[in-house]
This record gives sequence, structure tokens and C-alpha cells, in this order.
Amino acid sequence: MATVYLFVLFFLACFNILLIRSFEYMNVRELKRQARQGNIKAAQVYSVRSIYSAQLLVLLWGVVSLCTAGTVLIIENQLSAWLAVVISLPILIFIHTVLPHLKKPRHSLGLAAAMSPFLLAVLHVLRPVLSVFTKLVRRWIELDPIRSVHSKDELLEILKHSEKATKVSKDEI
Repeated sequence: MATVYLFVLFFLACFNILLIRSFEYMNVRELKRQARQGNIKAAQVYSVRSIYSAQLLVLLWGVVSLCTAGTVLIIENQLSAWLAVVISLPILIFIHTVLPHLKKPRHSLGLAAAMSPFLLAVLHVLRPVLSVFTKLVRRWIELDPIRSVHSKDELLEILKHSEKATKVSKDEI
């Protein structure tokens, strides 16, 4: 039974990392612009990001943290302390360092849009609690950083998406 819990927690942590990447795919201004142009997925994501941007990140990172902590506790409970450290360390490195920067699976506006109604409801209910945590977190980090392009592949992805969404010609791109 512990193995099932272990896999469920690991999957939830990985899924939430992909969800964070998907929600951060576009900045709020670009989501708003695309929503006004009729992009339904952008409108769904914008509805969450425009109201709950910081609380959304605190919620998703909180779920990731709880899942990884639970994963480590299950491993530690089943094995000796040293073996648990040896097994937990690569898992933690993968979830928190490698997975957020993987090229595949790609972030997806579709994933964020599909999860938006559920997250909107959860954020509405948890808003009072998340506001307290958000204030604490904002003291240490910037929750809504300005996204910059770090690679040619990232720039091409943004341009390709712009071509589809805004009817910009290939020559203009």
C-alpha cells in the first residue's frame, strides 16, 4: 500500500510542476490580448491568472512541496535512514530541478485551460488561507517575474504560437 501512495504522491508532484510551467507559459498581458482575440484557452487561463496569480503559484508549489515531503517520509518509513537518503535525493533533484527545465513534455496552454475551472473553485475557497502564505512568500521572492526568452527554441515557440493566434504572416515573423 505504501508503494501506491508513493507513486501517487510522485505523480502529483510531477503533474503540478508541469501545471506550473503551463500557467507560466504566457504572461498575463499576452493572455489578456489573446483572450480578447477569441482564444478560448487563453481566456480560461486569464480568468485564473488575472485574479489569483500569486495565490495560484503558492497553491501549486505548496502541493508539490507536500507531495515531495510525503514521498520522502514514505521512503524513510520503509527503508533505513541512509538508504532513504540515497533514494530520496535523486527524486527530489528530479522533481525540483530537472523537471521544471525539461524540453519534453512541453508546457501546454491546453493543460492550464483544462485545469482552470477546478483551480478557480479551489482558489476561491482557499483564498483567505493562501493570502496569508502569499504575503509571507512575497517577502522573500518575486512571484510574478517578467518572463524573458532564454533560447532560440523558446523564441521560435512564442513566434509560432503568435502566428496561429494573431494571423501574423510568416514574412512578418
